[in-house]
Amino acid sequence: MNSMGNGKKEANLKLTSENRQAIRRIKFYLESHYVDEGYLEGITSDIVGMALESQKRGEDFSKTVGLDYAEFSKELAENAPRQTYAEKIFNIIISTVACVGIVLPVMYVLGFIFRIRQITCRTVMLVAPLAFILKYMLIVFVIQVGWILVKRSIYKSQTFLVGVYVSAIVLAVILSDYITMLKPVYELTVEVNIFIWLAAFLGIIGVLYFVKLRIVSLTNFMRARHREFEKKRGR
Repeated sequence: MNSMGNGKKEANLKLTSENRQAIRRIKFYLESHYVDEGYLEGITSDIVGMALESQKRGEDFSKTVGLDYAEFSKELAENAPRQTYAEKIFNIIISTVACVGIVLPVMYVLGFIFRIRQITCRTVMLVAPLAFILKYMLIVFVIQVGWILVKRSIYKSQTFLVGVYVSAIVLAVILSDYITMLKPVYELTVEVNIFIWLAAFLGIIGVLYFVKLRIVSLTNFMRARHREFEKKRGR
C-alpha cells in the first residue's frame, strides 16, 4: 500500500503545474457529484497517466482529452458509478461531525493562547456560553457546505466563486451574532472536558467511518455479483 501511495505521489510531482491544477479540478468536480470512491481513485490515476504521456510527447493535455476540461469532467461524471444513498449520507454525516466536532478543541486552544474573554480554560476544562459555541459551529458548517458548492461549480468564474464563498462566510458571521444576543441561550454556560470531548469525537468518527467502509464493501460485492450475472446472461 505504501509503495502504491509513493508511486502516486511521484507521478503527481512529475506533472506540470497546469496539468496538476486541471486534474485537481476534474477530481473536485467528480467528488462533488458523489462518484464512487474506488472508481474515482482509479480514474484519477488513469488521468494522471494520460497527462504524463502527453507531457512526454510535448502535447497539450487538453488535446489528448479531446474536450475542454469542463465537458470531459461532465462526461466522466455521467458515465461513472455513483455512491449509494447510504454512502452519500454517511459521507455527509462524517464531514459534518468532523467540522462541528473540531470547533471546541480549536476554541480551547485559542482561549488558552489568546485569553478570549468569552472562553475560560481551566486545565482540561473548556467553559463558554452555549451561544458562543453554536455561533462558531454554524460558521464552520457554512464553510463546509460552501466548499462543497465551490467544488461542484469549479468550472465557473473563479473570481465569482470566491466572492460568493467569502460573502456567504461573512453573512454567516453577521447572522450568527444574533445567536449571542439571545439572552436565555447566552446565559447558558457549557463546561466540557476537552479530552473526553476529543475521545468521544474521534470514537464517533471511527465508528461512522467503519460503518461506511462496510457499506462500500457490500456495495462493491453486489455490483460484482450483478456484473457476473449480466455476463452469464449475455452468453
